[in-house]
Amino acid sequence: MSKHQKTNLVTLRRRLILLIPKLGLESYEARVKEKKEELRIVNLRKKKKQLMIGGAVDLIFILLIIIIVLISTDCDGTRASGKSVGIGAASRSNMDRNNYKSHLVSAMKGETSMFDNLGRDTAHVRALNCLKKDHAAQAFVNSEELDLLLEQYVLTLFVFMSSAHEWFDFLLPKHDSYCGDLGIECNEDGRVTGLSIDSFDYTGAKAKIPTEIGFLTKLEYFKSVDFKGLIGTIPTEVGLLSALTLFTVGMAGFTGTIPTEIGQLREMSTFFLHELPHISGTVPTELGRLDKAWAISMSNMNLSGSIPSEIGKLTSVSWFRFENMDLSGSIPTEVGRMTELTSLKLSGLGLSGTIPSEIETLGLYTLNLDQNALTGSVPSLFQSDDGCRFNPPWSDSYDYRSCYCDLSHNSFSNNANGISVGCKV
Repeated sequence: MSKHQKTNLVTLRRRLILLIPKLGLESYEARVKEKKEELRIVNLRKKKKQLMIGGAVDLIFILLIIIIVLISTDCDGTRASGKSVGIGAASRSNMDRNNYKSHLVSAMKGETSMFDNLGRDTAHVRALNCLKKDHAAQAFVNSEELDLLLEQYVLTLFVFMSSAHEWFDFLLPKHDSYCGDLGIECNEDGRVTGLSIDSFDYTGAKAKIPTEIGFLTKLEYFKSVDFKGLIGTIPTEVGLLSALTLFTVGMAGFTGTIPTEIGQLREMSTFFLHELPHISGTVPTELGRLDKAWAISMSNMNLSGSIPSEIGKLTSVSWFRFENMDLSGSIPTEVGRMTELTSLKLSGLGLSGTIPSEIETLGLYTLNLDQNALTGSVPSLFQSDDGCRFNPPWSDSYDYRSCYCDLSHNSFSNNANGISVGCKV
């Protein structure tokens, strides 16, 4: 290699050495630029995601507003007004089940029916519109389907006659889904056999029992023990519930009187009315027709008049209680015919007269006649050293000290005779 060639090689090597840092710097700067671009893209993605989340939150908020509006809106889109208008005097006076079903199906099909004369904001029409949506294009061809349709209509009507539907649309019974929910019991055929309507007691809701309750012909029990918002009257149509064995209502806002139609409930076993201060009138004599009942109790109502002698027909009753009512008159002697009676309480009634001797023949183990205006002498049986020796059905093994007898706060002539064994005087 010549001297000149060597010189050129050295020069080239030096230039390459000087060029390497520059190449590295440019590569570094390129990498920095690349990283910045990647960071910019990441930031853009984050902003896009934040915008999407914010939009989703806004959308959820809007949907919540829509849901709130829909909950307080009718099934047909009209805002619930809270009005409850009856179906009309004509149908009330003729609660013909088949006729009503015919009108209901006609209305479902958009044909002429008795519903045409009602405003769209009535409870009946709103309930009908709900059924139309739930049974769209369904043909009701047999009596079983019609029976279920009618009963669902009654339950839906019950909800719309309550202010609860304005907050809780889940109260609306849906086809084939309401059995076992909200205090509704059904038999294997889907027919309603029990109603416990304390489920409606939300946010101070008010509710009425529709007259159409008479269409629930398989209903065996009706209970409302603590629903203060239950208002209106006890409909006379309860007399159509021929299968009813238990009717219990307490602490409700019912007004009016006890319907005499209760005498038609010949399968009734338990009949309780408690804490109904706005129920007035008298004790219906038809109460004596509940000859299969084993427990009858009425208290804290604004009833007047006397205890009807017809109670003597209650030969199956074991537990009979009247308390805290403004009654008058005496204890009817017919009480002696209530041969199955084991617990008798007539307390705080303002009764007068003497204790009928017929009571001594009963197999009582609980007797309360306190807070009346009874006079005369306490019968000798209640002064016995055996305590409340009322010949209970298990008298051979019964601990007489467990019997309870209270004759206090009366005006007996022999109160001072130390009658403390067996009866409180």
